[in-house]
Amino acid sequence: YLGWMQSKIPGVPINNFTSDWQNGIKVGALVDSVAPGLCPDWEDWDPNEPIRNATEAMDLADNWLGVPKLLTPEEIVNPNVDEMSMMTYLSQFPNAKVKENAPLRNKAQASKVRAHGPGLEPTGNVAKAPAKFTVETFGAGDGDLNITVKGPDGTDYKVDRTYNNDRKKSYSCSYFPDKEGDFTVPITYAGRNIPKSPFQVQIEGFAGDANKVTAAGPGIEPEGVVANKPTNFDIFTEGAGKGKPEVIVLDPHGLKDAIPVKITPSGNDIYDCEYMTTQLGVHSVNVFFAGNPIPDSPFGVKVGPASNPSKVYASGRGLQPHGLRAHVLCVDTTA
Repeated sequence: YLGWMQSKIPGVPINNFTSDWQNGIKVGALVDSVAPGLCPDWEDWDPNEPIRNATEAMDLADNWLGVPKLLTPEEIVNPNVDEMSMMTYLSQFPNAKVKENAPLRNKAQASKVRAHGPGLEPTGNVAKAPAKFTVETFGAGDGDLNITVKGPDGTDYKVDRTYNNDRKKSYSCSYFPDKEGDFTVPITYAGRNIPKSPFQVQIEGFAGDANKVTAAGPGIEPEGVVANKPTNFDIFTEGAGKGKPEVIVLDPHGLKDAIPVKITPSGNDIYDCEYMTTQLGVHSVNVFFAGNPIPDSPFGVKVGPASNPSKVYASGRGLQPHGLRAHVLCVDTTA
């Protein structure tokens, strides 16, 4: 059986039936070698969590390969496990067959999940306002996304999330901190922390008043914006209190991530916002302050085609190279 396992999972050193199995990872590798896609994440498992690893692998083997648990996970990861008992358990794998409807999936890679947005930044968030962020799972394989938020006293906060069904396989997420203090936002994928998780977020101060914020400029006018040409507008936040402006431009199909917006502080509580769209039609420019919409937002903007000089033509006798008659005018200056 040792030779069979060595050939089944090449690159994974297996030299005995005792100490080589004590982190539980090789059980997962064996399960996935028998039924590719049944345990695809074994390479990302934490060797410091042997019982968890062994439990997951043995449960999959029991449920979908018909390999009963002749040992407990605790016994398998014990370097002093009885060798004959271990051999008996592992001897079931060469003849194991995957059952119908087994949950085969692509390998989940938490390392490829990206989370970003103001709600995950260390500073800049305020109480009594939504803290928003985005999680992108494109290229991360199949896995369960889990997001939790804990407040300064350990209280769990509700996380609202919406799957955007876009090419980035992204989720729009938010939570509502109701007090100041240090918040923790752990984000896992397929049971593993994604890069930078858990996020440490300091909530300081209370949200300003979005009703005191105004916006003006060509980028939010009903007409005049043209495709493939940058446009801009200003956001005025003087006297509104704590908070940051946020702008989301929805294209004519309602997609929210198709049009990036650049927001730049220009001093005196004024922010310059610039965006460019390539699509014609009515766009929705949504302006928020401290998580809440400002007056008159969203702004409906009809985007038209840019002028194209190459489509303009001129004709007439006055433009012909030959044949134009000259008229002579005489002026009497002796009077």
